[in-house]
Amino acid sequence: MISTIASYIAKVRTWGLKGVWNFFAGKVEARRLRNYFLENAARYPATPADDGLTIVAPFHASYSLGKVMRDFVFRLRDAGIPFQAFDTGKASAIPDSDINALLTPREEFRIMKYRNVVELLFGPVPAEELGLKKSHVVFWEFDSGLLETFPKLQSPDTVIAMSDFNAAYFRKVLPPSTPVAKILYPFRFTSPTLPTVEETRKRFGIGKDGFMVFFNFDYGSSLFRKNPDGAMRAFAQAFPQTPGATLVFKTNRSDEYKADKARLNDLAKELGIADRLIAIDAFIPRADVLALTASCDAYISLHRGEGFGLGIAEAMALARPVIVADCGSTKEFCNKDNAILVPTKTIHVSKGQLDHPYYLSVISCADPDIGVAAEALRRLHGSPELRRQLGETGKAFIAEHFSIENFGQSVLEFLDA
Repeated sequence: MISTIASYIAKVRTWGLKGVWNFFAGKVEARRLRNYFLENAARYPATPADDGLTIVAPFHASYSLGKVMRDFVFRLRDAGIPFQAFDTGKASAIPDSDINALLTPREEFRIMKYRNVVELLFGPVPAEELGLKKSHVVFWEFDSGLLETFPKLQSPDTVIAMSDFNAAYFRKVLPPSTPVAKILYPFRFTSPTLPTVEETRKRFGIGKDGFMVFFNFDYGSSLFRKNPDGAMRAFAQAFPQTPGATLVFKTNRSDEYKADKARLNDLAKELGIADRLIAIDAFIPRADVLALTASCDAYISLHRGEGFGLGIAEAMALARPVIVADCGSTKEFCNKDNAILVPTKTIHVSKGQLDHPYYLSVISCADPDIGVAAEALRRLHGSPELRRQLGETGKAFIAEHFSIENFGQSVLEFLDA
């Protein structure tokens, strides 16, 4: 009893009251859905097919993992792989029009239709009771701390990694009894007709002729991990007095992290770049995010850990040159020919540096070289040809590596395993 109370107190301290409330509300909802799946199976008993996937996920969620699962089922459809999709989420900033085409109508959904059930981390499907094969899509950004954070992963259920980095790490730390499968990240790039660079920059108050450096991140994804501080320091070192050089941050949820936002503003003043830092904090349509990305002269990500790197991949798909910390899952699609790689060194992580409840057991991380990043910015600033060459090479690599053929093959290999 005492240990249980102590664990609740620890959760409140780490997550806050709102986080704990959401945690327990999620538990209640998971129990409700579990009962629904059991009732569905009893109502429609059927022998599961050998092919096809049942995807159960919060498709309405506006955070990045919700987008992953939406893109996952879009790619399954494009690859011609049979699937059904069940939404565990609730209405959010994602419009129904973006989701309805993905979902199987409740009246047509049959939990026993396919043998394989894929969920996002720990979902509500009682697969073992139903005789189904269950898999979890899992992302992790570092090379330590996973099992301390998610000990339940040590189970007979398959863990699906969507990067070589994650697949290698999961196989290293998970017991042999936990299968690990690699499915290619479902990078689905469909660029709408975008406004001109001049139109986009004018709309967001960015100088039309200046050198624009861009980074897209969410305050809730851990500032220690995303390291916008590093991007600011590299920019300030590269352009102490360069007219027209602008650093643009597209962020989300700064209103929930007021102290972090204030700290970044103070750092901008300290570095002397406050008048050249533009922060756009809002949930804006994907087309607007892509327009901003397409308007930059360089995309920078000096992350200390990364589970995929969607903003980087989108910049490359738009033929924008990228400066990227040479660590984590981005190593799968960023190389010396299509990106400027910033070397890193491994550093010990102290408890005071960790700013996200998932990462409290991380003991080390990569730390990118700010000086090298600053020199890379100067090189790109001085060479339009280098920007063009890196952009074109990156775009071609992304299109080939994340092709629908490669994605479909990785899923078929998963189904055949």
